[in-house]
Amino acid sequence: MKLLRLKSGAVVHVEKTARTEITLEAWRERGAPMMKDEILVVAADVDVTTLEPNVHFFKAIAVQFSVFTDGRAFTQARRLRRDVGYAGVIEAHGDIGRDQVFFMARVGITDVCFEDHDTENILGALGEFSDHYQASADQRAPIWLARRARIAAAA
Repeated sequence: MKLLRLKSGAVVHVEKTARTEITLEAWRERGAPMMKDEILVVAADVDVTTLEPNVHFFKAIAVQFSVFTDGRAFTQARRLRRDVGYAGVIEAHGDIGRDQVFFMARVGITDVCFEDHDTENILGALGEFSDHYQASADQRAPIWLARRARIAAAA
C-alpha cells in the first residue's frame, strides 16, 4: 500500500513506517497520551469535535472511507481543520478513488493510502480543477469572490 502526501498541488511518496493504529475507543480506555508510533483511527460515525480538548495529543488522525459512496470522512477532515483547529496529519484510509483526491486536499486531508494508483495519476487528479465554488480548509478563495472583485474593479 502506498502512502502519498498531498502538498501544494503536488504528490509526494511518504515512507510508510511501522506504526500502530488505535481506535478512539481504545485510546479513551487506555487514558494515556498517544505513543510516538500510533495513529488515531476514527470511524465515519465519530463526531470529531469531541476530540477538541485532546487534539494536541495526536500527531496523525486517520479518517475512514468505508465505502466509496460514504462522504462522512470529508466532513470529519474539514471539521478537524476548521472547528477543532487540528494542524497535524490527516490520513485517508479505505475505499478511495482517484476522483476523490482533489476534494480530499480541499478539506485538509494531507496523506492518502492507496493500493492501486500511481503517483502521476493522482497528481493529475489534483490539477483537474482550477477554480472552486466554495471556500474550504485549503483557504483558496472561491471563484465568485474573484468575479465580484473584477466587476467592482471595472465599475
